[in-house]
Amino acid sequence: YNGKFLALNLSLSLNLRYTLLDESSLEGLKDSHEWVWHVPMGCIRRTLSPDKQMARQCWPSMQSAPDLPKPSAVDLSTKVVTKKERVHLAKVHSGKKTKPIQLDNVDGNLDNLPTPGMTLGYTKDSCAIRVLG
Repeated sequence: YNGKFLALNLSLSLNLRYTLLDESSLEGLKDSHEWVWHVPMGCIRRTLSPDKQMARQCWPSMQSAPDLPKPSAVDLSTKVVTKKERVHLAKVHSGKKTKPIQLDNVDGNLDNLPTPGMTLGYTKDSCAIRVLG
């Protein structure tokens, strides 16, 4: 390759562009729509300052540069809630918790104890249910 590895393999090199997003430009656009930033081939990152955002765009060197970030209107009445968001909202807003098991009143089945290194679960309740049967 004689020191020209990236020149011969353009697919391995990437271009990055960081653009500071001006929130004051969105303030004048407030109406019946919600205004958000459209960032082609990128995402929005928060900076250390809580009121500033930065767009990070990344594209392969062999492609042309994507458009700069621009504000776009989103109609609030047609917003689609994904299944993942619905499940999260149901968990957060239900307020239901599983009833704790009172272990001092329950006889344990010592024959059903797990062997060392056995994975029982990720919560205390799942471990207790496995041991108690």
